[in-house]
Amino acid sequence: MSKARLRKELQSFTQAQLIEVVLAAYDSSAKAKEYFEFFLNPDVDRLYEHHVDIIAKELSRTRWGRSKARISVIKASLREFAAFGADVRQQARLVYGAWRMILGAAARYDLSEPLRRAVPALAAHYVALASEGEFLEEALEKVRRTSTEFARPSVRKEIELAIDQILKK
Repeated sequence: MSKARLRKELQSFTQAQLIEVVLAAYDSSAKAKEYFEFFLNPDVDRLYEHHVDIIAKELSRTRWGRSKARISVIKASLREFAAFGADVRQQARLVYGAWRMILGAAARYDLSEPLRRAVPALAAHYVALASEGEFLEEALEKVRRTSTEFARPSVRKEIELAIDQILKK
């Protein structure tokens, strides 16, 4: 069902019917419950910590010196955090944190190809968010400092190329 069709249906409901739909959604899904709890008590810092924990837990999945982390889970956590209405600076903070955690995992484990490709992509995403939030210079300095400190030279080059592409847009 499309969002427009859902909106049209909900507009025909009475207030009592809408309350029942919201309560049924709250009871039926953990994600819906999490959303409504955030909606009623918007604590972005708590939500941020929750998503940091999700990402850290995913990155702790290893076996025989190889990371078994799934980039799809990490990206889903980033998307969900943004969908809850976090501002651009908070979104950038989570993207930067995820990026640093992946760089940390890369120092200890062999990364899967999708996870390895995510390193420059997340750096570019962070810079794009920083540009949108008007703290680009600060973000570029953080990325350069962090990549110099933690990333291998070949990865640093990929990060720089990804950032250059974002800045040219």
